[in-house]
Amino acid sequence: MKKLIHEIIELLRAQVKKNLEVINYNEEIIRKLSSHPESAQLMETYQKRYTENKSLITENNDFANLQLTLMNFLKKYKHSALLNDEFSLDEVNLKDDPEYVFELTISGKIPYKQSPVF
Repeated sequence: MKKLIHEIIELLRAQVKKNLEVINYNEEIIRKLSSHPESAQLMETYQKRYTENKSLITENNDFANLQLTLMNFLKKYKHSALLNDEFSLDEVNLKDDPEYVFELTISGKIPYKQSPVF
């Protein structure tokens, strides 16, 4: 589970980075627009980019808070048996024992994926 949480943190970090790249791109467009004479189309584009940036900043704040929460969780419960469970799908033959895989899935020991893993 610890590995999964670390992977989630990395995915969140990557999304924040991607959002920041979009924000920087939008800011560059806004700067270019602000140097041109005002027009309705330019103001509409400016408003669209501003709204997108505002939404991305909110998303980044949520992602950063979730990352912090997960890191604090890992720190607080680092000795928990659940976090240190070294269970691996490599240990299970998915084709030979689908009932066991089902039990592991509903118990939360392995992640649920809609697409078949075999």
